[in-house]
Amino acid sequence: MSKLLRSYSGKNSLHLFSINQIIPYFLFALVLIFASCKNSQTEKSTQTDNNIEPKYAKGFNIDTSNKKITINIFNPWQGAHEVVYKYSLVNKKNPDFNKVDNPIPYPVKRVICMSSSHVAFIDALGQSNTLVGLSGTKYVYNPNINKEIDSGALVDVGYDQGLNYELITSLKPDVILCYGVSEESLSYLNKLKELGLHVMLIGDYLENDPLGKTEWIKVFGYLFGVPQKADSIFNIIEQKYNSEKTIASKYQSGPTVFLNTPFRDVWYFPGNDNYFVKMIKDAGGRYLFSNLKGSQSYPISTEIAYKSGLNADVWINTGTAHSKADILKFDPRFATLAPFAKDKIYNNYKRMNKNGGNDFWESGTLNPHLILHDLVTIFHNVDVQDSCLYYYSKLK
Repeated sequence: MSKLLRSYSGKNSLHLFSINQIIPYFLFALVLIFASCKNSQTEKSTQTDNNIEPKYAKGFNIDTSNKKITINIFNPWQGAHEVVYKYSLVNKKNPDFNKVDNPIPYPVKRVICMSSSHVAFIDALGQSNTLVGLSGTKYVYNPNINKEIDSGALVDVGYDQGLNYELITSLKPDVILCYGVSEESLSYLNKLKELGLHVMLIGDYLENDPLGKTEWIKVFGYLFGVPQKADSIFNIIEQKYNSEKTIASKYQSGPTVFLNTPFRDVWYFPGNDNYFVKMIKDAGGRYLFSNLKGSQSYPISTEIAYKSGLNADVWINTGTAHSKADILKFDPRFATLAPFAKDKIYNNYKRMNKNGGNDFWESGTLNPHLILHDLVTIFHNVDVQDSCLYYYSKLK
């Protein structure tokens, strides 16, 4: 097991004690028949000799028919509809390498990542030595990766329109793992392809289920030729997440939960289908804006948000506010919000380095069970000490 997972062991650990056996899979044909139906979050994954359907994720599946591996990526940017990218994992020595759709050298040995969440997946699989380039190195939290950055062994390749194409080409990556915020933001992908580079879109951030985000480790497992290890890691995390849900379900009633802080007098709240709102519910909390539909964020005026938060029980994810004094800089009236008076304000900045790299957005994607444990602790305990929390700290 990787250092990332091993580091959680100890007396108060949430860590993963055993590996579930792989759940038997249904025939892929059934998936095709019922693809138009909304899948329950508790449905089991399906697998035949040819196809692997994820349990929670909606953004990918994997086809292993005819001794070939094809990773299908669905709708990999916000607003995408019926968009499918097919990536074929092929050994470079195979004479058919350039005859397949979007070939990716298999297994990959040299990788450039455009997202820090990709770093967490790669590190968990014990493949961090394959990283040769990153976008936004100063925002990486992982201490081991930072040592490579500080030594110059791992370089920053730039971001979006500021990508250093000459540097990227010189690194000779087997694959560049990218993401897209919108279709327009993907223009740089064509440039990379024109340079003869292999590019793969990763859409983990678009998943509406916390375990759906984590399940993308299976894609990384196939890229590196270690699918069994990826399955084992995911099964353990799934088990621990569901154990936390069970703990939360035993509480009679949960607190009302207020989120975020305003930006230029506008407060953004996620819709009821957002992955983090689901985590609030799984932790036994009651989201104050559960009437908002979908997974996108909605702009709410500060006045409306303020009135909604007056009697909230808990306030979390306060952005750049790391103290109660910072909260008052937004608006002095916020001192009258109930969570302010009751000292029930928490932010997810406990694991943040001097450059602003926040591990909540890095390893948190891989470890939703640890976030859920924090939320269960915050929601259902009167006096919560920081020593009991992994990603969160109380504002003082």
